[in-house]
Amino acid sequence: MEGLMEAIREERLVLSSRFNYLNHLLYAARPEVEEGLGTLAAVDRTLRVRFSPKAQALPREELQGLLLHELWHPFTGMVPGEERWEAMIGLASAHGLKGEAAHRVVNAASDLAINSALRRLGLALPKGALFPERFGLPEGLTGEEYLLELLKVAERVMEEVSGGGRGEEGTGRGAQNKASPHEEGGEGREKAPSERGESPGKGEGGQSPLEDLVRGILAGEAGGTDEAVAAPEGEKGPLLEAIRREVAGRILEAAKTRGDVPGDLVRLAEGILTPKVPWETLLRALVSQALAPVRGPVHRTYAVLHRRTPFLGAILPGGRDGLPRIALVVDTSGSMSDRELEGALAEARRILALVGTLTVYSVDAAVQAAQTVRDARQVRLKGGGGTDMRVGLEEALKGRPDLIVVYTDGHTPWPEKAPPVPVVVVCTTDERTPPWAKRVRVDP
Repeated sequence: MEGLMEAIREERLVLSSRFNYLNHLLYAARPEVEEGLGTLAAVDRTLRVRFSPKAQALPREELQGLLLHELWHPFTGMVPGEERWEAMIGLASAHGLKGEAAHRVVNAASDLAINSALRRLGLALPKGALFPERFGLPEGLTGEEYLLELLKVAERVMEEVSGGGRGEEGTGRGAQNKASPHEEGGEGREKAPSERGESPGKGEGGQSPLEDLVRGILAGEAGGTDEAVAAPEGEKGPLLEAIRREVAGRILEAAKTRGDVPGDLVRLAEGILTPKVPWETLLRALVSQALAPVRGPVHRTYAVLHRRTPFLGAILPGGRDGLPRIALVVDTSGSMSDRELEGALAEARRILALVGTLTVYSVDAAVQAAQTVRDARQVRLKGGGGTDMRVGLEEALKGRPDLIVVYTDGHTPWPEKAPPVPVVVVCTTDERTPPWAKRVRVDP
């Protein structure tokens, strides 16, 4: 074990010399070796990084990648106890995955995003690491976007195997300590199909690799080479938010003086220091509310079996609460610049990452289009005339949303009376917004 700890300390020094802007994160880590760990490594929000003794067999460059991968979980908030992780768990739960199944699918989505980012830093990762190309997924998405892709497949799989009840909490982590095809890295780095000049192709039984991954997650396999875990109750580590902000500042400083800082890392740092969507907290609260039975009857589906099914000798559908309905009213008048409209599409992506489905209204002096989408790339904004967000709000209310988000430059009349649902106005200027709306000022 001491040999592995010495190797970890040495590779931390190497990482420090390559990425000195990450030093506060690297040296706040608390590495240790733990026998019987079900994956190569595990991390929690206190920056305690546990390594399996099997990690000693890794080539040194892969040990580097594994260490930084672990630290990237808490740095990006994709670790239990962090708001971002809990929002992703809520999204998975709303799609029928409960307990450990939700934990595993969120961990896999996080790994896809993190590994994609670390590869752009030139780091190698152990065999079995999850890369988007292996599963026919695009490079460079967020953890939330990868999660939605996994959940689409999970819903279909659960419908097909509804007799298994895999979406319930009974999935358990009993299989977590068994090695799976995605665990316990071996010699050499596994290349993605695109790196080998191959297409993702088919997995076992003629299924796609993505479906194989999801089926493994539902069956109790951890997926990937590591796991983000909850910190022990009462244990306090370094001040994570302070470390995030310090590292983010160092990244932005480094980007001015050296040419090897990836653009997505710069955007991540900017997002940490100047978050542009503080109202994400409001959306996450709505997601949490939607997971409680507060809106009448739940949706019945065989994707989640009734808890009494094993005792009644009959297969009964279980209940699934619906996600909150969000309406995005986009000001498409002639005063809105292309950059402002691009900002509206970015907010659409953020909302979709939280709730999965969104109705988008293109509004100038009239409602030009209304689309219900699951992917921001489906949005087609239309307009170019005058401005009147009153007609947009009136139209949006017909869909009985739980929340309306208006993206505008503020050059518009507003209703005098408050709508019967919460309204968030995301405004790109200092123009006046109505007192009954929550105002968020953003720079386009």
